[in-house]
Amino acid sequence: MALGARVKKEREDRNWSQAELARRVSNILRRKVTQVAIHHIEKRDDVMPRFVVELAQALDVRLPWLQYGRGSKSIDTSSAASEDPRYAAESKSRSRQSEVRHYVGAGDEIHRVNGETEWTPSPPGFESNTGAAVVVRGGAMRPFYDTGDVLFFTSQRNPPLNKKDMPPRPVIVQVKDGSLYVKRLIPGTKKGFFHLISINPVTPILEDQPVESFAYIEWVKQRVI
Repeated sequence: MALGARVKKEREDRNWSQAELARRVSNILRRKVTQVAIHHIEKRDDVMPRFVVELAQALDVRLPWLQYGRGSKSIDTSSAASEDPRYAAESKSRSRQSEVRHYVGAGDEIHRVNGETEWTPSPPGFESNTGAAVVVRGGAMRPFYDTGDVLFFTSQRNPPLNKKDMPPRPVIVQVKDGSLYVKRLIPGTKKGFFHLISINPVTPILEDQPVESFAYIEWVKQRVI
């Protein structure tokens, strides 16, 4: 079964129309996704949509399963649900949560949290030993992210080798001095260097940065309003 067929089956199992799935993806992506886009994904099985991460979130399935049919579709939480929360061991509770050790604030730069850290429920398939969670502070990253949103990421990648491999949305970027940012990448003026573009147009561009690696933001836990 190809990606398009998996999307269609998951959507129909939920009794959602293509328009309803498009609406849910739009709410996560915070950018308009149309019913026609969902139709094309389902019709053309070989298409890997740019918003595949948000599509997996909307359908509440693991990203590798949706992309390639690998592994389990979702985590089996039936045994966890049967536990009495008053007596559940803290270690088991924490195994289903992620520690938020970092925050992203002004200038889209990621910093280590000083003092006591918080824990947040982990998204399906997320392993805290191979990924990290970053909380957004302040409103500098609107309209993509709002204060209190938690960004989950894994799988650091080497910098893109050419323009067509550039990530289409903001990613976690690590430059060679160790600094971390949430930025968009575009080619710099020199080979192997990149301009880092902020979500907020008021924030200055970081030009010709030596990027060490980047990681896709695979899940976003939106703040509860």
